[in-house]
Amino acid sequence: MGRYLVPYAMDPQGLELFRPYRRLLFVSDGTNYPLPAGRDRPQPTVADMVGHAYPDKRIVRTDFLTRAEAVDAALKPANVTFKRVDNGRFPLPFRDSSRDFIGMGRGLCLCEVDAYPKALPSKDRSCGGIVMAEDTATRFVGEVARILDTSKPGSLALLHGLQDVRLAPFWGKVTRRVMSEHPVEIKVLMVKLDTPIDTPAHTYEDVMIGLQLRPR
Repeated sequence: MGRYLVPYAMDPQGLELFRPYRRLLFVSDGTNYPLPAGRDRPQPTVADMVGHAYPDKRIVRTDFLTRAEAVDAALKPANVTFKRVDNGRFPLPFRDSSRDFIGMGRGLCLCEVDAYPKALPSKDRSCGGIVMAEDTATRFVGEVARILDTSKPGSLALLHGLQDVRLAPFWGKVTRRVMSEHPVEIKVLMVKLDTPIDTPAHTYEDVMIGLQLRPR
């Protein structure tokens, strides 16, 4: 379970996860801005790392910020394309059944939401730009299900982030609605954090939460 919830390609072992797939989409996969202290250029994104490891794959990465496109040329593989996409505007600009892997790392995080988790449901967005109310979260996950190639049994979508364990019922409602409308099976995966993570709005003492979508 844990391999699906860690920031999934941060070590050489993690890159093996992507070997079976040909058409990959990494949602909200921007570069690191502002740059961390001591760095003079951005780190490669997950899509960039996968592109370097597997040059035969067709990869698209998206982010809301146009500055996310400004990857150092030496870090950008030729098989990775950038698209500016707002995850809160539907439909997402991808064809039905066009990707056999869809990933979003940390996009479900609510790091900037004040009075967390009392803000839910509300118009507050997660770090991945998802408006965190049941209808809009359902629409986003439904868009992922629509884009996922459900004709291939091995297709996979992974969406994850840091959240409070009390949000499990919220995601349960969302996933049940999506499964009633799309031919996917969705698991809500949780891994308890060994060490609390402090953010400006909340101390996460509970779980890393992830949604795993597979064809049904």
